[in-house]
Amino acid sequence: MEVALEELAKSERFTFVDEVGPDVLIVRVALLDVVSFVPSQSGGRSEVFLSSVGEATLVLELRDSITDAILARAMDRRAAGDTSGLMSRSNRVTNTTEARRLIRRWMSGVRERLDELGAHNSAE
Repeated sequence: MEVALEELAKSERFTFVDEVGPDVLIVRVALLDVVSFVPSQSGGRSEVFLSSVGEATLVLELRDSITDAILARAMDRRAAGDTSGLMSRSNRVTNTTEARRLIRRWMSGVRERLDELGAHNSAE
């Protein structure tokens, strides 16, 4: 999840802290229903081409750090890989790259929405 933390750390409105407080938001992220389309390794030299290495559902919760009350919850299901339907070579490097790209895309969207909320709340 280092990719997720890297992306969230780019926030222009929020900073990471490791303790609860009145102005602290807990961001919980989980991946559910992860499905891999990558076949198990076969003995021999064969190449595998996939249009998607898999898919997963991201579950995001924003919680009050003092009361642990859920303030918001969102879910999104996406595929990791080329969404145009084109096939690409599947190997450890490309599969890891696609998974990281998907997590970065999710967390970039989360960071942007949190920054928008922060800007909205500071304007009030």
